[in-house]
Amino acid sequence: MRLVARSLWKRPGFTLVAILTLALGIGASTTIFSVLDAVLLRPFPYPAQERIVELRELDEKGKGMSFAQPNFDDLRARSHSFDALAQYSAWPEAIAGGSEPVRTTACAVSGDFFRVLGVTPVLGRVFASESLAENKEVAVVSYGFWRRLLGGRTELEGTSLRFHNRSFAVIGVLPAETEFPPGADVWFPYEIYAQEFRDPNASRTAHNWRVTGRLKPTVSIETARSEIGAIGRQLKLEHGTLTDAASFGLTPLRERFVKDIRGVLLVVCGAVTVLLLIACSNVANLLLVRAAARRQEIAVRAALGASRWRLARQFITETVLLTFAAGALGVVLAFWGVDLIVGAYHGNLPRVGQIGVNSTVLVFTLGVSLLAGLVLGLVPAFSSSHRQLQNDLQSAGRGKLTSRSSSRFRNFLIVAQVALTLMLLIGAGLLGRSFQRLMEVDPGFQPESAVAMTVSMPDPEDPAAQRRLALFYQQLLERLNALPGVIAVGGTNALPMSGMGANGTFIIEDGVKPAQTMAALIGQLNALSGTEKARDAEFRVSSSGYFAAMGIPLIRGRLFQESDGPDSPHAALISESLARRYWPNEESIGKQIQFGNMDGDVRLLHVVGIVGDVRDDGLDAEARPIVYVNYFQRPAATSQFSIVLRGHGDAAGFTAAMRREARALNPEMPAKFQTVREIVSASLDNRRFSMVMLGIFAGSALALAMVGLYGVMAYITSERTHEIGIRMALGAQRFDMLRMILRQSFTLVLAGVGLGILVSLGLTRLLGALLYGVPATDTLTYAAVVGLLVLAASLASYIPARRAMKVDPMVALRYE
Repeated sequence: MRLVARSLWKRPGFTLVAILTLALGIGASTTIFSVLDAVLLRPFPYPAQERIVELRELDEKGKGMSFAQPNFDDLRARSHSFDALAQYSAWPEAIAGGSEPVRTTACAVSGDFFRVLGVTPVLGRVFASESLAENKEVAVVSYGFWRRLLGGRTELEGTSLRFHNRSFAVIGVLPAETEFPPGADVWFPYEIYAQEFRDPNASRTAHNWRVTGRLKPTVSIETARSEIGAIGRQLKLEHGTLTDAASFGLTPLRERFVKDIRGVLLVVCGAVTVLLLIACSNVANLLLVRAAARRQEIAVRAALGASRWRLARQFITETVLLTFAAGALGVVLAFWGVDLIVGAYHGNLPRVGQIGVNSTVLVFTLGVSLLAGLVLGLVPAFSSSHRQLQNDLQSAGRGKLTSRSSSRFRNFLIVAQVALTLMLLIGAGLLGRSFQRLMEVDPGFQPESAVAMTVSMPDPEDPAAQRRLALFYQQLLERLNALPGVIAVGGTNALPMSGMGANGTFIIEDGVKPAQTMAALIGQLNALSGTEKARDAEFRVSSSGYFAAMGIPLIRGRLFQESDGPDSPHAALISESLARRYWPNEESIGKQIQFGNMDGDVRLLHVVGIVGDVRDDGLDAEARPIVYVNYFQRPAATSQFSIVLRGHGDAAGFTAAMRREARALNPEMPAKFQTVREIVSASLDNRRFSMVMLGIFAGSALALAMVGLYGVMAYITSERTHEIGIRMALGAQRFDMLRMILRQSFTLVLAGVGLGILVSLGLTRLLGALLYGVPATDTLTYAAVVGLLVLAASLASYIPARRAMKVDPMVALRYE
């Protein structure tokens, strides 16, 4: 160790380049493994977590849907595979009662929910089905909520929270690692809705609930999947068009959490593996060059009695010391890398709070460093056979330093580096082109110069409360509209791409007798399910100024206006795609529709205008049909309301002004502020994350490959100095030497390009799910990447080639 340390210290250039090169590869690997460990590998903090599953309804095409209440009740009664089944639904809620009012996620759960998870509270107790007979207005809070807003008090007696127009007694605190569903802070019994959802006429197409279950110890996932699938198909036979579920499906809990990110993480994991291989091959080439320079020294050692194992031990010790130093630096880089990834993903990674460099990650880094050191140490060891050592001793002073086998292996490493780099560059290029195509998509609105303020208010439970809520929003909109620099102000209950919208089935009232009560409407929906009079659409509650504030164009008809009062015929706007789909050959303005199942108001909606389509599910998804109703006429579904302000000025200034005006009307109202551009940007997290990560790795790989090519060509040039001198003494011109060196370099580069293209044609198909508007074999991307790689290789090879042009033949011959 002392000998190796002294030797490396005497060659600071080689040592520094090797450590930095390896640190880049090991640091990137450590960073990505820290994410994989938290998201994909680390067990969930629930007992026997492999038996916890997520259940979904499946339509005729196999697409998953949330459960309708009657279907869940039938599944629970007929299934024998589960120890417990529970349903839940989470949404943002304004919650008071803590140190300050907050807007956070509340989750309504059935009584067996905590039995499914198997969690034990750190304080107090959880509720169960048996304990809810006496009191349903209880709540359990997350550990973070308890610490932040309840002061971490150990006595919960008398602690209550106010939301949903009720007061809930806090009875327990869950462990810090409990994150189900993600982001939830408060859990309360869904049984407060029991009367509403136990209606025997409840719709089997109202998909309101997610379902989770715990399998019995003796039941496998496949057995349970087969059983619930059969139950779903039987219910379809029994109820026909009254249900749109053709079967039921089942997914393990881990897959439910990571299904949206697994593909992205695996692509990035593959990219970082390629980067580590490039870094190792680069250092292997450096080691080969260094070993070639030390051949005479090693030959003398062997002649004096050193065994091959003794020499190999010295090589391995040297490389392990290098990789351990690189590993230590890589860990430092990983701390920065983890922060970069979490920040680039806007905190939306699953279990994001658990991502970090911990003991498991450090053991991984140690293992990678040790493995890399052992493998790299064998490279110079195997390049020194006993016969080669004898030849080296005999040829001392003749200038021949590199054996033919070492040269072939060195050339192979360069070809491999170029091929691997080309693969990463093509992957990054395809994702970049895809992202560019995506950014060219018209979202249906104008995100520039628009700020959104999302407020949460108590649910209005009666018409008087609904009226007061509508007047409050009207007053807030008027105050904001009077601010200087404001162009337009409007609000809606769910912004595009926020993931908060609701959809359902509406009825085209054409010869259908209007329902007078909700029970009659539910019966009507059941009777018309599957017919041409029942249609599916998104449901949005909006103000008239919302469309100007968002830049959504009016196609025909009119927008909402002041004459659309609470007692006037209820007006509706529909999106262009809805009009085109359901009234393709006739005028849709003037039509009447029934959509009261979304907000409990059975009065008919009169279509008064058609507005442009909005890509509500993201830029890569087709626009869905949308029905907009007037918030002043239908305020029941506006407890959460997003107000959009468009104006001339700074977003921060408008944010401060909006906060000031909101607090002037209601100091306790929680509000969340975002620019509309930030909302659009967040919807692209998966694609941006994979593109940026692959781009960083590809750029790093290109730099490493070009440094490696430069180093090898510089060494080859110096090795051939005497040959170049002889050639020039015999009449060769300087440009002949330039061509000779460039030809040798480009032979390796073009071989790597050819190999890289062949491999990429197969592997880039794995990126298919991440591409939009660009095929995996996009010719333009391949041509651009090959051109970039050849240009970079030309620059890396030119300096050594130029040095060959300047060799003085007399100096070279005198040296020889």
